Amino acid sequence: MRVLIAEDDPVSRLSLQASLKKWGYEVTTAIDGNAAWEILQKNDCPRLAILDWEMPGLTGVEVCRRVRSSVGRDYVYIAFLTARVLKEDIIEGFDAGADDFITKPFNPRELEGRLRAADRILDLHAELGAIYNASPVAMILLDRDCRIKNLNPTGARLSGLSAGGSSGAAIGASLRCAHGGPHTLENTPACTCWPCLLQRFVAGTQRTEKITREEVILRPLNHSGSEELCFLVSTERLLVTGEDMVLVVLEDISARKKAERSLADLNRTLESRVEQRSAEVYQLLRQKDGFVRRLGHDLKTPLTPLVALLPTVEKRVQDPKAKKMLRLAIRNVEFMRGLVEKTLQLAELNNTNTKPITERIDLGEEIRNVIATLSYILEAAAARVINQITAPVWVLANPLELREVFHNLITNAIKYSEGGATLRIAATRNGRMVTMSFSDEGIGMTAEDTRRVFEEFYKADPSRHDRSSTGLGLSVCRTIVERHGGRIWAESPGLRLGSTISFSLPSGEPDIDRAGATPEETGPCPTTGTQNNPHNPFKPSND
Repeated sequence: MRVLIAEDDPVSRLSLQASLKKWGYEVTTAIDGNAAWEILQKNDCPRLAILDWEMPGLTGVEVCRRVRSSVGRDYVYIAFLTARVLKEDIIEGFDAGADDFITKPFNPRELEGRLRAADRILDLHAELGAIYNASPVAMILLDRDCRIKNLNPTGARLSGLSAGGSSGAAIGASLRCAHGGPHTLENTPACTCWPCLLQRFVAGTQRTEKITREEVILRPLNHSGSEELCFLVSTERLLVTGEDMVLVVLEDISARKKAERSLADLNRTLESRVEQRSAEVYQLLRQKDGFVRRLGHDLKTPLTPLVALLPTVEKRVQDPKAKKMLRLAIRNVEFMRGLVEKTLQLAELNNTNTKPITERIDLGEEIRNVIATLSYILEAAAARVINQITAPVWVLANPLELREVFHNLITNAIKYSEGGATLRIAATRNGRMVTMSFSDEGIGMTAEDTRRVFEEFYKADPSRHDRSSTGLGLSVCRTIVERHGGRIWAESPGLRLGSTISFSLPSGEPDIDRAGATPEETGPCPTTGTQNNPHNPFKPSND
């Protein structure tokens, strides 16, 4: 490292020079203050200077002040070599910008240690300077009077301020509008040239005394293209060597903004395509529902006389073989009629955009009525239904549609269970909703079955080839439940282990807090393990 020694006493100068050369420093000497100042003004001047306090011409303190008042130059570490030890002198030296004091006569080991510390500080300055100079972010430091105190190469390249051209002034001079006119804090023109914008940033930061951020559109003066770039501008008020300054940082976010615009255009394109496809799907669904309704009505017309006449014909026929064929025909006609009716019902439910007309319904009472209606089916299958809802549980639902759900779930559970199976029905209230569960001991379901069981025409047991199922019952249940604002789902521990179909409906309790129930209001509804329903044809169960 190069070191400047400014000392008018030849003995002290030679002694100091010999020690520094011994420690590996390259030494440049000056015999007075004027010579020292001339050396320190050069671009390749030494980065470390040892100045005598008293010298002919400029004193060491005056040289130090001149170095510190220079802007836009590499930092010079300055140490005073003096016999002065008074506090007033030391304070004066530090106020002038000194970094260290070396007392005459100097101790060689102490001096070497101080110089090594100076080396570390200068190395740190060099590292920070390299980062500052290589930064892609523009950094411009201005004082309160909008004089440029410092700026990195990116800031100089984008703004052109360091060149002193028509757009601005060189470092150390006040900003001037590219179109003429000086700037003051009270005068913030609407011009968008670089000096005017920087002036506005300084004025705004001085007023708010806060870190400010905003996006601005600027055209770099030395940019090869005419395209305007978008910058994220951050300004912060700083106190630098006791002087009030503002640091303006400009980050080029043009690429990010371009990507955001491209993404926004892509989103708009995708939204347009989604809307177009949705309209096409909606039209196809309308056509499908219309076709289903027309086909259903066309099929019901010939089925009606068949349903009415075939049983009469069966009674009149005496031939056993003919009776057997007629019973087979009747079963298939009944299946076709059920399929047509379920298909029309599902199409009608899907076609309406209005919510069902609801009323308060007691689930327990409604379940008892449905069980009584299905008593002949339950008796034929030797099945038990355990209604665990023993106290009133109110929901808001359409009575006819709710009975359809109950009917489908109970008959579906019996259909897919062995003879003598048990179906348990329970309800749980949780805030605004009531959840009902129908748990059977039937064939069970796989994980795929639980996901797909509510699809139209899907059957959990594809091996069944009888005409007892259309594959539409659970689809109808899902449509009805969702029309009421609830949801329906299936659970099963596995094949041969039974299944549980659960669904939720809005609560119809008058004392329910619509913002959510209290802990005392939530939890299972009153249940019992004993079936004690006078409408149920089966014996009481103690399960």
